[in-house]
Amino acid sequence: MHRNIVLNKFLKNEQTNKPAAKWGLVLSGGGTKGAYEIGAWKAIRELRIPIRGITGTSIGALNAAMFLCCDLKKIENIYRNIRLSDVLPVEGKIDPNKNIFDPVNLLSLAREYLLQKGLDNRPLRNMLNTHLDIDKIYASDLDLGIVTYNIRSREAFALFKEDIERDKLTDYLLASANFPIYKAQIVNNRQFMDGGLYDNMPFNPLIERRYTHLIVIDINGIGMTRKLENSDKVYLKMVSCSEDLGGTFEFNKDRIERNMKLGYLDTMKAFHRLFGSYYFFRRAAFNDLLVKFDLDTIWGLETAAKIYNIDRYRIYKADEFLAEIEKRHAEAEQKYFLSSAAALRGVDRSDLRRSFAADVSVPSLVQSFTDQPSLRGGPLAKAFPDLANAAMAIIALRNYRKL
Repeated sequence: MHRNIVLNKFLKNEQTNKPAAKWGLVLSGGGTKGAYEIGAWKAIRELRIPIRGITGTSIGALNAAMFLCCDLKKIENIYRNIRLSDVLPVEGKIDPNKNIFDPVNLLSLAREYLLQKGLDNRPLRNMLNTHLDIDKIYASDLDLGIVTYNIRSREAFALFKEDIERDKLTDYLLASANFPIYKAQIVNNRQFMDGGLYDNMPFNPLIERRYTHLIVIDINGIGMTRKLENSDKVYLKMVSCSEDLGGTFEFNKDRIERNMKLGYLDTMKAFHRLFGSYYFFRRAAFNDLLVKFDLDTIWGLETAAKIYNIDRYRIYKADEFLAEIEKRHAEAEQKYFLSSAAALRGVDRSDLRRSFAADVSVPSLVQSFTDQPSLRGGPLAKAFPDLANAAMAIIALRNYRKL
């Protein structure tokens, strides 16, 4: 029943005689941060939103092409197994677990760039040839649009698949994803660079095709963003990453896995299927928290969980979330008591501070606010509002347990 209600929101409203919404998906550029878009696509499919067209720039264009011809599990595995050598011809010279623009890698990257007079994109071409099924892309009912930029004429090209000859599609995808560290991509004697130089968030090509409802996945990539045309006539749902996704070229497997999970969770929250400020709860679980605590206390508990570095890349039930906070707080209290005991003995606590200074602050404030309630609105609380709110939420949780 619930799924039918959700689905009906995306279909024709017979009573008002409104035409069916025409839903489009917009994928921005941002290198390996594009893993976030995979999680977003998973959520959109679960929500059963009837996407009819996808536009993308750079990695967004490559993801869009994969969405038309690959099943989700295959795409996830591509990202889970992607290596630096699949994208750049610099294997062994750069630490793949760091962004290639990290100071650790920058010198090696600059040396390779100068020696090659721009990096060759053949590794990326080989990867696309391995995984893309061009026939499936053209057979798909979904529109596919990409953006690239002609560096000589300074013209931008927003092309849909029917505008591109089949044997040139890979060339144009590489042109859209031709980040400036690569040599120019030549197609039909024209030199192209990354579409992000002109439009890193290509929603207007879909608007020109009379799409009425757009979902835009923003991975905070480098590039230009154009003004939204006909904004008063278009429904726009922005899905923005709720934390830093890392570097543009960062091949750390843990980071990629987290970004895929976060894309799913952020998208489900954007469509009100998940709730919470920093963490993620289904409606029933969040309602359970609301029965126990007010919103300020829930926010404080989430802040405490964040301070204690509790995993946020999952969906919590209320009781398990509270239990995890209590467990981590008990561990932090032990560290705090150890630190306090060391001070009483006159022991140098410098090593202790380095070990757990980040999380003993909350137990310290919990003790202070418990012993002297008047401090809860004092200068210390105002100077450190996040820590104070976390501490007061812990006190509220303890009081709830006493009921």
